[in-house]
Amino acid sequence: GGYCFLSGRGGVSCLEITATNMMVLRPIAV
Repeated sequence: GGYCFLSGRGGVSCLEITATNMMVLRPIAV
């Protein structure tokens, strides 16, 4: 995983860099 930050609705989004060097923004419900 990369770094996580708060998204608009009180959720958390994590920015990850995959093995193919692509950036993926992954929302996580809390």
